[in-house]
Amino acid sequence: MIILRISLSKCIFYVSNYLNKRVSSVTQSTKLSHLILSLLSPFPLQGSEALEKASVGLQAIDKCDLPGKYKLLCLQCMLIPKLLWPLLEYEISTSTVESIEAKINRFIRKWLGIRPCLTDVAMCCLKAKLRLSLKSIVEEYKCGKARLTTML
Repeated sequence: MIILRISLSKCIFYVSNYLNKRVSSVTQSTKLSHLILSLLSPFPLQGSEALEKASVGLQAIDKCDLPGKYKLLCLQCMLIPKLLWPLLEYEISTSTVESIEAKINRFIRKWLGIRPCLTDVAMCCLKAKLRLSLKSIVEEYKCGKARLTTML
């Protein structure tokens, strides 16, 4: 748990410094600090509560007055690592993880202005001409579970 907090604090330090250089208003910087504190709250252990916590985190990022690419940076550096830990550690079904990823993809499309016809594969593909540095949570979940199984 301590290792997770160290890596998460380094990530939050990087993201907050990166965004504070671009956020000029005092109200926006206080909203950003409240956003970071809300994402640091402990996550639950059950699948339905993890889905609810993911939607609360996504709505908190969405309410922040930042451009879409910075919201995506907050998602990638703060919320997704915070979500992956309980998903890999506890028994949560794959269907719950898929529903979390569907919610995340809806918000990503909203923030970047992408039409709904673009598939999830196109957003997470590493060999396409337009590469977004997005990770599929379902793929990370399955790889993490396989890694955990081989370690045991």
